[in-house]
Amino acid sequence: MSSFFRRLAGNIGDLTESNRGIGEGIANQSSLLSEKFAELIAGSNNQQSILNDKLGLIVEALDNQQRIMNDKLGSIVESLDNEQRIMNDKLGSIVESLDNEQRIMNDKLTEMIKNQENYYFDKIDKISRIIDILNNDELVRLATASLTQQKIPEARLDRLIVGQIAVSKAAVSEFPAYGKPKTEEALRDLPLLRAPKTYNPDHPDYDPALVRNFPGALQNGEQSAANPALRAIRQVMQASETNGRAWPDQLEMAFAEIKTIPGAEQLFRRKANAEHFFLDANNYFDAHYQPGWVNLDDGLFLYWLIRRLRPRIVVETGVCNGFSSGIILLALAKNGNEGKLHAIGRAEIFDPGDPRWISKGKIFGEVIVTGQSLGWMVPDSCRNAVEFHVGEAQTLLPQLVDKVDSIDLFFHDSDHSYDHMSFEFETAKRKLSPRGAVAANNIAWNSSLWDFADNYGTPAYNFLGSVGAAFFG
Repeated sequence: MSSFFRRLAGNIGDLTESNRGIGEGIANQSSLLSEKFAELIAGSNNQQSILNDKLGLIVEALDNQQRIMNDKLGSIVESLDNEQRIMNDKLGSIVESLDNEQRIMNDKLTEMIKNQENYYFDKIDKISRIIDILNNDELVRLATASLTQQKIPEARLDRLIVGQIAVSKAAVSEFPAYGKPKTEEALRDLPLLRAPKTYNPDHPDYDPALVRNFPGALQNGEQSAANPALRAIRQVMQASETNGRAWPDQLEMAFAEIKTIPGAEQLFRRKANAEHFFLDANNYFDAHYQPGWVNLDDGLFLYWLIRRLRPRIVVETGVCNGFSSGIILLALAKNGNEGKLHAIGRAEIFDPGDPRWISKGKIFGEVIVTGQSLGWMVPDSCRNAVEFHVGEAQTLLPQLVDKVDSIDLFFHDSDHSYDHMSFEFETAKRKLSPRGAVAANNIAWNSSLWDFADNYGTPAYNFLGSVGAAFFG
């Protein structure tokens, strides 16, 4: 038994020794494995560090490339900006140069127009001062030559002005009378009867008695009236019985007064420009283009009438280029009573590109200068006192009469047929003020004005057979 335990104890001791060896081996292996892992980790760290260094180099290189690219792009942008500035500077210089050229051209054209218009304005003044032109063959020849733009020595023309002044319809009514003879020939070829009760005053068979057209006559003169303009007319008529120059003197004084009003020179300049335009158009297209304005004598009478009537509201029909509107507005301005003009018209603008405007030998009435608008002649200084109504008087006049409180002066210059003129007179009469007046241009066409005056038993005056007025009050 004891030997058994001794052997068992020996075996256990051997086993323990063996286990100790195994443990030492395992410890050695673990130590070696740890060392290997440590070497692998160290190697991996080195690789990571190398990789990081290389990535850092790559990033730095990319940053450098980006900066280089940005610098180059900045240089390109700066270069483009410089080019743009240079281009803008050059374009600015070109535009400024063109503006200067345009200003120079405009100044030259303005000076040329002003010089030319001053020439005609001066001629109107001189021709209006010729004495007894209708009874002097030499003066007739000189006036005719002037109207056709022949050159007349200034000294010779001045010698014919001997100090007194006359306003001759033949001399100044259509100054310059561009194309007038040819147009009158064409008008004579039109029928005598143009509409019911409406006659062609240029026809060879025209008889003034047909339309009761008696220049200088005051119809219904026995009727009393307190109208201030009618009183002034009666005074001139009485003076005419002993002084044949009573009316010419009145018109000359009116003309002299007009020329002192701001805007008058502009009105006559624009009229001269329009006359040049229609002369060129008539000659070039061999047609008859009419500006649709009153002649100077009639315009002066209209001015004289307004100065004495002193209307607050004036209504005009048939406005075209606006010469009569300009005369009315200058008179209102001179009155200083803040008068207002309502002007109705629908005249068309001349268009040489439209075939219907260039029919050879045709008569075109109420034509507006190309590039202008209704009433364009009205001086700039008077624009705030006029309201233009574009359309037919047949439609617009009743509407306007309904809107205004009253009418102090009505002036007809649209459709000159008997029926239409009678319609306009009766329409305006609905709002005519107690001491108002109804006036009309082209009264030689029919007797509508005289019939209208007879219906109301009121006096009506015939001025030179072309313009007339009926007076109330």
